[in-house]
Amino acid sequence: MIFDWPANKIRSELMLRGINLSDIDRESGMGPGSASKALKTPWARMQDHIAARLNLAPQAIWPSRYDSRGAPIDNRGRAKSGLARVGS
Repeated sequence: MIFDWPANKIRSELMLRGINLSDIDRESGMGPGSASKALKTPWARMQDHIAARLNLAPQAIWPSRYDSRGAPIDNRGRAKSGLARVGS
């Protein structure tokens, strides 16, 4: 079984690159605390921003939040359709 990365690992990997969650909040144009919230709650748009700063696909960090095609799964366990992806 593949597990999602723990929040402390994500923070540590960002810190190694000189980035913190507040930087990601500002760069994404989202409000303060948005990146931190995405560590705990599925939020595809913010997950994309975090993953991009780690040079990874969001599916590599949060495999439980994506289906087998790589589409985000909503909080009810269904694949979301029509989402614009960062960098698309």
